[in-house]
Amino acid sequence: MSIIAETQGLFDTIQDAGRPGDRSCGVPLGGWFDADSAARANALAGNEPGSPCLEITLRSGCYRAVSGLRIAIAGPGAVIEVFRKAGVTQTWRESVATTLSAGNSFRIHHPAKGLRSYVAVSGGGWAGRAILGSVSTEQRIIQGMQLHSRFESPCDHSRNSSRSLAPWRFAVNGGRGELSFVTSAEFERSKNSADRFASISWTMSDRSDRVGVRFVAVSEVDRNFDVPLDPARLSEPVVPGTIQWTGSELIVLGVAGGTMGGYPVVGYLVRSEISVLAQIRPGEIVRLCPVSLDAAWRMTESHDQELRKALNRIRLAIAGR
Repeated sequence: MSIIAETQGLFDTIQDAGRPGDRSCGVPLGGWFDADSAARANALAGNEPGSPCLEITLRSGCYRAVSGLRIAIAGPGAVIEVFRKAGVTQTWRESVATTLSAGNSFRIHHPAKGLRSYVAVSGGGWAGRAILGSVSTEQRIIQGMQLHSRFESPCDHSRNSSRSLAPWRFAVNGGRGELSFVTSAEFERSKNSADRFASISWTMSDRSDRVGVRFVAVSEVDRNFDVPLDPARLSEPVVPGTIQWTGSELIVLGVAGGTMGGYPVVGYLVRSEISVLAQIRPGEIVRLCPVSLDAAWRMTESHDQELRKALNRIRLAIAGR
């Protein structure tokens, strides 16, 4: 089962859970930026949670099915178009699980909200060259490239009914306008800076990518905000979600960010906020709100519990129970 890229998207890549056990060797995590949406796509496709997905950023290429297959797509704000034979076009928003016949094609874009969506294929996800146990790559899919499913799975065209999820399941940053983080010890030493920081509005720069999401202060006055730093500071280990101050902008490290950093560290996003970070669009305005470490744990535990419940409901629905 396979598809071919008839046109090239903005930044289409294959991603799975990444390489979480190799940071001590200088290997970035990588993997899907929005793990929540990837999990929903895999659940809709009937796959295991870690199955490789096609990650779409803003707009995808147009992909044509070379053979019959069943795909599932999930992402906040996604507009999904499937082009059938005889000129029939079907459109869904946010998500869909549907069967493609050979010659059918699809494309995805995010015209108003959200930034990333995920395409899962039934049969265990997309195949790729595994390096250190992961097929995640920063290499873009270009025109003419063919993607194959990991395992051949009979495509039952009698199941041609399409299934989608309720839009409210896709919480995006636009609903809250804030990201929660735990302040670093370095930043805590300057209470005046910490108090002022919480009142600043930030806008996402279009120079952002999977390595780091950049924010600049909306107000000209706030752009003079300064973080006290040690001029003799050394580089230190960093993780996805680390919030760094360059002297003129914030960089929140993404999943493809490196393992060491030299900028002063404001704090660390609550882990469950990284999927929210992945969906912020250029020009969108947010505030960064400090929370206690205990509150961060509670937020993460609540998020993980709700996601597990949602995925179980999807699997039960797919199984017809």
